[in-house]
Amino acid sequence: DLALIDPPWYDLAIKYTINRAIQGVKIGKQIFMSFPGKLTRPGIDDFRSKLIKEIVSLDHDIVSIEHDILSYTVPFFELNALKDIEGFKSISWRKGDLIVFKKNSENLLDIKEKLPLEKVVSFSRNPLEFRVFLKENNSLSEGLPPQKLIGYSKNISTRNYSDNPDLWTTTKVGLQISNYELIKNILARWQEGKSQKEISELLEFENEYSKDKIQLSLKILDNECKLWSVFSSPDVLKSPKEIIESQKKSLSEFAISVNKRITTEISDGFRPPFSRDRDRLIWSSGLKRLADKTQLFPSTEDDSVRRRLTHTLEVQQLASTIGTSLGLNSDLIEACALAHDIGHTPFGHAGEHAIHKLLNQIHKNLNGFNHYEHGLDVLSFIESPYANDPLRNFLGLNISIEVLEGVIKHTYYHSHQEFSSTELLKRSKHKEYIPSGYCHLEGQSVRIADKISYLISDIEDGLRLGAIDIFDLKRCQ
Repeated sequence: DLALIDPPWYDLAIKYTINRAIQGVKIGKQIFMSFPGKLTRPGIDDFRSKLIKEIVSLDHDIVSIEHDILSYTVPFFELNALKDIEGFKSISWRKGDLIVFKKNSENLLDIKEKLPLEKVVSFSRNPLEFRVFLKENNSLSEGLPPQKLIGYSKNISTRNYSDNPDLWTTTKVGLQISNYELIKNILARWQEGKSQKEISELLEFENEYSKDKIQLSLKILDNECKLWSVFSSPDVLKSPKEIIESQKKSLSEFAISVNKRITTEISDGFRPPFSRDRDRLIWSSGLKRLADKTQLFPSTEDDSVRRRLTHTLEVQQLASTIGTSLGLNSDLIEACALAHDIGHTPFGHAGEHAIHKLLNQIHKNLNGFNHYEHGLDVLSFIESPYANDPLRNFLGLNISIEVLEGVIKHTYYHSHQEFSSTELLKRSKHKEYIPSGYCHLEGQSVRIADKISYLISDIEDGLRLGAIDIFDLKRCQ
């Protein structure tokens, strides 16, 4: 129904991408395309005019052309090339036009030239941080060590530079090489996390290359590309996958180890999913607001007013203790505990009941108010620090469904029934993705900890008021 295309701004690549988009959408549907503006480079105006005429001649309609509507942040490799220019700052500096056209036929642009394809392999330890690309080519005479292309680092566009590198990086470093297989072997082992010494010993043992040649290549690759001195995560840093595998060894068979989200996100490269949920909650505005929400006032003169935030920390501590003894997932417990009252009102349940009554007076279809349903509203809609992030662009915190389940089932919900069959929750706007039946044990740990926390507070108040004494407690034991 719709194609969004952002082709590389080379004439041939633009045409190939347009044809792919025409093949991909139905007749009568639209294609949105980023397009180089008139000031991008010499000759672009002529190319633009010819291309637009050709699109129209194929019976497709140009719906609109909006100038300078797209901005591009300077990519890191260009920033590296521009950093020595006096006064330059990394800002969204490149502008692009947006062309919208409607497909009216299956006619494609006539392309006589083939898109050049090269066999390129890439290597990385952390692809979001740094990558190395290697082309199956030897520009230097056999036996020569890798040589840096000085001018390559200073040019943004390959059009302005005639020497093509055999190896290049996302930091805009280009090298020419004489032994593709040796460099490929070194990069593959660097990617595996091997040190220079380990690589040298491995390659010497394989008896393919001389020790001097190996060590010289290693030295040049590190000096120029910073493979080990900068872009080499220390061995002590565990990946999320390693952390999860390590956690599983200590978890019982009843623990939750797999998470689901409404919006899929890739790993940040550091934390398991439930750790990420816990950390998002710690930094959330909703949790900070709990510091100013009273849970209840002690009946005696006391400056230590019980607040939602201190109650939340108590629940987190209690639930973690319970979960540890049962071999449950501590990250999930902490996230559920931090979030369990994030939808609560000031003035405790009195405030909750007041808003419930008010909403029912306004309209019966508003379904009143309860803090556990509202907690999911806060996490899924209201708290939205990523709403304008082009890489995420979702409402809420995109917290795992297992955490949301722990929040909405932490009170009242005691049944194994279908989630939507309980009277209080059958009209929940979140029921589509909340599982049926009892909450997972991590969530039940939080529910028990919640009860312990507020009952202990009530007992403390009762003892101070003299309403109950130690013998009453013993009789209840």
